[in-house]
Amino acid sequence: MGPLTKRILFALPAMAVLLAITFWSWTLPFQLAVGAGLGMALWEYFNLADAHRLKTLRVEGFVAFALLLLPWVIRPLFWAAEDAFLIGLFLLTLSFLWSQRPLKDMVVSVSVTFFGVAYIGVLGTYFFRLR
Repeated sequence: MGPLTKRILFALPAMAVLLAITFWSWTLPFQLAVGAGLGMALWEYFNLADAHRLKTLRVEGFVAFALLLLPWVIRPLFWAAEDAFLIGLFLLTLSFLWSQRPLKDMVVSVSVTFFGVAYIGVLGTYFFRLR
């Protein structure tokens, strides 16, 4: 069995499950599936950046990512989705304070991490809006 056959055999039931939770009236399974998928996309982005010798801030990135997605999963929060974006940027900027790396390295790390979180997180919130 080739790799394409394995992917197709995995994709068929996965598409059925995804369609079922998309049209189900209870929204939590859909939100969790989208959050998990976006988290895996961010993980892959961090792996690609690290492979190109761009050191990322994984912990801070995932915390900022969670803060960005949280208003879409839990509606009655004290901050809006736009505020979550600024809170995540503030968190990544504060990582300068507790880092022992040189400033030149930290600027690259924060930039790569922030743009990954912004690209995947902000565009990923449209999945919640489309539903």
